Amino acid sequence: MRRLNFALALLLIALLVGRSLAGAALLNRGSVALLRAGVETASAGPVAARYLAQAARAGRLSALWGLGMLAHWQGDESRSRRLWRQQLARIPAPLPFLHILYPQDESLARAAHRLYPDSTLATFWLGEVLAGRDVDAAIALYVQALARSPQDGVRWVELGWLYRHNGQAQKALHAYDRGCRLRDRGGNGCWQAGLLAEELGQSAQAARYYRLTLRQIPGYTPALERLAGLGQ
Repeated sequence: MRRLNFALALLLIALLVGRSLAGAALLNRGSVALLRAGVETASAGPVAARYLAQAARAGRLSALWGLGMLAHWQGDESRSRRLWRQQLARIPAPLPFLHILYPQDESLARAAHRLYPDSTLATFWLGEVLAGRDVDAAIALYVQALARSPQDGVRWVELGWLYRHNGQAQKALHAYDRGCRLRDRGGNGCWQAGLLAEELGQSAQAARYYRLTLRQIPGYTPALERLAGLGQ
């Protein structure tokens, strides 16, 4: 009950302060405190839900987000997804969080991509979801997103993986090469390019990629062993 009283006090002060920066900060802090009280205390749950519902009706966009979080923390995933789809329909701000929380949720990914077709993250998200069952569609989405974000080395490596598993070896090698040149932050584009080049019988090119791998990961034993096997 103490947590609930603290949250309600913050919200009351926020209303008195009005639409200032300080008021917004207090409103955010009070909302989070109210959410926690609603989850941790059974009697506070209805109070939190009632306040957030009233705030949502009053046009406060963050209230929909709060209702979604409350439903998520209380284990009502169906309701949380519905509320977050409503929030997405108004502003794209929740996209990064939802992508992390529900990386394989096709309904949310499709909603995000439909609402924000120019969002690189939404396009990649839907591509990730479809990769397991519709590789051609996933590739098309990755190509579309990388046209807008060509410096994303990790995504180039992921595209290479998609091409490789779709039987398009040369396109896979090109995508791995792009990731390698962009120093893909651990995506191992150089390593994957070397393995594929060796598989394609391109020994000199494979050796070059293994050396690039060693520049990024000094002393990497598998790369050293591959180079030894190639007589390098």
